Amino acid sequence: MLLVLTSATQAAVEPTCFGGKYEPGSRQESNVHAVLDSILANTVNAPNRQLTVRMESPDVFGYSSCDLGLPEGDCSYCISVGVSSIRDRCNGFLHFCCDE
Repeated sequence: MLLVLTSATQAAVEPTCFGGKYEPGSRQESNVHAVLDSILANTVNAPNRQLTVRMESPDVFGYSSCDLGLPEGDCSYCISVGVSSIRDRCNGFLHFCCDE
């Protein structure tokens, strides 16, 4: 599973959800939420504001980035909106991707 979240501006993020779904309460669901939590907490302070996160068993990968030209608060806001959108619109899906 791969999660991608990027933002170059403060534009709204509309996630695309596709693929099968995972079982509620499964290890996969736990890993998805752990990756999203890490993206939310760590993207702004990551080198070049690019973050890659991996959880194992089962594998879940996440990538997020913010343009270095954005003020830190705007980057945090964009990542927060993106993660919230993924959680609201793609809950249970195996694959989703967002790009502004």
